[in-house]
Parts: sequence; structure tokens; C-alpha cells
Amino acid sequence: MIDTSAGSDVSSASPPRAAQRNALLAAKGGGITFAGTALAYVARLFIGILLARFLGTRQFGLYSLALTVAAIAAGLALLGLESAMVRYIAIFASRRDDAALAGVLQFGLVVTLVASLILAGGLFLLAGTIAERVFHEPELAPLLRLACLIVPILTLNNVIAAATRGFKNMQYSVIAQKIIQPLTRLILILTFAVVGLSATTAVSIHVLGLTTAFVFL
Repeated sequence: MIDTSAGSDVSSASPPRAAQRNALLAAKGGGITFAGTALAYVARLFIGILLARFLGTRQFGLYSLALTVAAIAAGLALLGLESAMVRYIAIFASRRDDAALAGVLQFGLVVTLVASLILAGGLFLLAGTIAERVFHEPELAPLLRLACLIVPILTLNNVIAAATRGFKNMQYSVIAQKIIQPLTRLILILTFAVVGLSATTAVSIHVLGLTTAFVFL
């Protein structure tokens, strides 16, 4: 009779390799995310201080309103697909189902792009109405028209970043959104602060920061 108790004890004492690998990936992803988030908070703090200093209260308020409206439109354009991309890409990647992966990626990108373009177009056309009737700030209208560029870029950034997280590559979204984007904005703000900074320039810098992150992703 063969004694298998020793073998069973060894197998039960050591976790499966897959579990160890997932634990390492989780630890690595958490560390990268923490470092990137910390750097992003520091950069955004300096960005906020610089903008408040060089724009003044009124211009900074108009800038913040324009970005807020654009961010809301981008959030609506995502249609909840950001979380779905992470979930289903992870599932199909683990199954090595390339056809399903391609379908998920195409669906997520195309649907959100179309939705973001529709909302951006609506924001551009209704900028005057929103500025005057909602915020009672006619000067906000040109900033909203410029901020409409943020909607498709930010939407695609979030979708592609979600896709990289689905593939368990946390570093790409962290580098793009939490390092490259805020550092690009910080450098450009410091540069333009020397020659003169306005709300329009600040919104343009935000668009450039998002575009840089999008190109990297």
C-alpha cells in the first residue's frame, strides 16, 4: 500500500502556481498604482496652485467649469463600458479567445467613440445656451467649445486604459494617466506662465495633456 500522506501534505501546504502568480501581479499592480497616484496628486496640487496664482479667481472658475462639463460628458459617453472592458477582457484573455477579445475591443472603442463625438458635437452647438442659461456666464461659451475636444479624447483614454487593466498591465494606464498627463500639463503651464496664461490656454494645455496620454496608450 502506497503512503500518499506526505505528498498530500506538501501539495496542501503550497498554494497553486496560478494563485502565486496572481498574488504577485496584484502586489505589483497595487505598488505601481500607489506610486503613480501619489505622483499625480503632487503634480495636480502644483497645477492647482499655479493656475489659481496666474489665472485669478474669475478665470480659474471659468476654466474649472469648462473642464467639469467636459468630464461629465465624457463620463456619459463611456456608457458604463469601462468596467465591462476590464471584466470581459480579463475573462477572454484567460481563455485565450482572440476572436472574443477583438470583438470586445472593437465594440468598446467604436461605441464609446461614437457616443463621445455625439456629446462633443452637442456641447459645441449648445455651448452658448449652457453658458448663458445654466451658468449665467457668457464668457464660458468659447471655453466650452474648446473643451468639447476633451470629450472624445478623455473617453478613449479611459476605455483603452480599462483594456490594459483587463490584460493585467497596470503600468500602462498608470504611466499614461497619472504620470505623463499631469507632468505634461505641469511643464506646459510653467512654460506659458512666463509669457502669460489665460483660461483658454489652460484648457488647451489640458487637451494636450490628454492627447499625450492617449498617444502613449
